[in-house]
Amino acid sequence: MTTAAIKQIRGTDKADLIVAGNTLYSYYVGALQAIQRIAAEESGAAGFASLKFYGGGTSADVVLGGGYGSQETATYMYFLNTNYLFLRPHKERNFVPIGGERQSINQDAIVKLYGWAGNLTTSNSFLQGLLTGS
Repeated sequence: MTTAAIKQIRGTDKADLIVAGNTLYSYYVGALQAIQRIAAEESGAAGFASLKFYGGGTSADVVLGGGYGSQETATYMYFLNTNYLFLRPHKERNFVPIGGERQSINQDAIVKLYGWAGNLTTSNSFLQGLLTGS
């Protein structure tokens, strides 16, 4: 992981989020359990939604991107620099109503459909990384 993190550093730019598949996340958690320390009671009570990676002159949150039924490859770890990731909605489909109101026949409710379309884009692919394992 340290080697992959070092490859993503350019000046002050670095990966700040690591999204890991099931297998690599399990390996990372297993490697940390022998040295696990709870610095704040709130962190321990929260169930450790994310872990921290410190290495290669950088720190990044490590989160599980997999889980049961996930589409993420279990042996992939994505090193993301979120400063260069953007969610770009379509100008005509940014949570706009579609059609009219719809009423159910078996309940006292009115439903209105809303649509969204867009892309997740990057402006600097060079600073995004991928680590594969077995």
